[in-house]
Amino acid sequence: MAWIRLNSPYYDEARKLFNAMIGHEPAVIGKYPDPGKVAEARRYGQNMP
Repeated sequence: MAWIRLNSPYYDEARKLFNAMIGHEPAVIGKYPDPGKVAEARRYGQNMP
């Protein structure tokens, strides 16, 4: 699993793909190798400050 944070040089491109229809800027974007990692990413995101 890869985490792309706001300060990453890849953030803007990932946000376009992840959030193309919404104007939000998430603090982190997760790229998952398989669907089983989605729950892990969600828990991680819910626990972020």
